[in-house]
Amino acid sequence: MAKMTICKVCKAPMASSAKACPSCGARKKKPMLPTLIFLLLVVVIIAITSRDSNSNKQGTPATGNAAVSGTAATVAPVESIKVTASELIKAYSDNEVRADATYKNKMLTVTGKVSSISVVLGSTHVSIGTGEVFEWGIDCSFGDSQKDKIAALNKDDTVTITGKCDGKSILTVSLRNCTIEP
Repeated sequence: MAKMTICKVCKAPMASSAKACPSCGARKKKPMLPTLIFLLLVVVIIAITSRDSNSNKQGTPATGNAAVSGTAATVAPVESIKVTASELIKAYSDNEVRADATYKNKMLTVTGKVSSISVVLGSTHVSIGTGEVFEWGIDCSFGDSQKDKIAALNKDDTVTITGKCDGKSILTVSLRNCTIEP
């Protein structure tokens, strides 16, 4: 005998395998939670892979007229904005548009506590924050040259990381091409 269920519209008994109620014709709704979880995972994977593919592109500095003379141009080091994890998180929490104008596409040197260390789709990531429970933090992605320094880190260590800010995506501020400062 088939398993029975109750129609949510007319409350009549019906077979669990039935696609519609034989009494009123109401169609059974499929559960939405698995579909929503799947879509969320797809969006997260696309966001991570597009950010990581952008972080792998190396820009070449413009040499201006120095290339014409045949001499190598001297490129001045880019000065980074020094900020704590708390200040950066607060700036993006208070006003994302203003924070983007201040920090996005700029080099930042951020000091905070390590909340997690992971590898996502082959890219090494360190998340930092203030150490508070249930806070969204700062996701820092690294190249292979930093793996030894990352391997020496532990959760709750205070660390200073320099990287280019990509702004806020979903629940984190993203920094790419990061290096761990001494």
